[in-house]
Amino acid sequence: MTTTSRDIGQRVSPCLEWLFAEPEAIEDRVAAAAKQHLRQVEFWYWRRRDVDHLAKALHDNGVGVSAVVVDPQANIADRTTHDPWLANVRDSAEVAAHLHSPILVATAGQRVEAASEDEQLRAVTDAFTAAAAIAADHNVTLALEPLNDRVDHRGTLLTSSFAALDLVEEVGSPALGILLDVYHSHAMGEDVPAVIRRLGPHIAHIQVADDPGRHEPGTGTVPWAAVLTALDDVGYQGSIGLEYKPTMPSADSVTFSLRALRD
Repeated sequence: MTTTSRDIGQRVSPCLEWLFAEPEAIEDRVAAAAKQHLRQVEFWYWRRRDVDHLAKALHDNGVGVSAVVVDPQANIADRTTHDPWLANVRDSAEVAAHLHSPILVATAGQRVEAASEDEQLRAVTDAFTAAAAIAADHNVTLALEPLNDRVDHRGTLLTSSFAALDLVEEVGSPALGILLDVYHSHAMGEDVPAVIRRLGPHIAHIQVADDPGRHEPGTGTVPWAAVLTALDDVGYQGSIGLEYKPTMPSADSVTFSLRALRD
């Protein structure tokens, strides 16, 4: 049994956009997660919510935040988006710091037809260079997330974990890492344990869902034992986000996922 599988119950972080999402108010979702003895959560959108009320709910329930998303995102292969996107990064970094979230998640967005692949990647690299400086100023880590374009995100620019690694290494900031979403990586046909070993210390955050379907771990074909072993091999000690579409009530779903990951 790997170290990660033994302590997985203390490290999982349900995404409140999909899990415990029956109540409308995110404060009630936090309370529902806390009732299941979960000590951290993550979510996507903060602009549509009262951040101060959310902070109080987190404090009152003894729950932390593992990751917040830059809200809104942008297609940063287009340089005309950079100024407003960086303003969103700054606002979101302030919220992440306020909620004591160590991770701020960002994506590269969609491809743009007017530029070559190299030009688009250069634009994204320049944007993340500036964004990493903002994250560093707020003592948070910006996590670049590659997405799959085979099932969920047609036209997305950054689909390869190794292309994301190249970008992060080129920026060279300790405030920039990679969010490795196991579902997206597996859906792109990547060997996830090999990806983990290659990314190593550049992994800032992990999210899990099975493939196909993007449901609970244990419902698809992802080799979870090998994934957790690889995480142990590279010394990953961070949170493990449960970002999947549950097929059962949230409490039962988390119990199912924990059992699958432990086994």
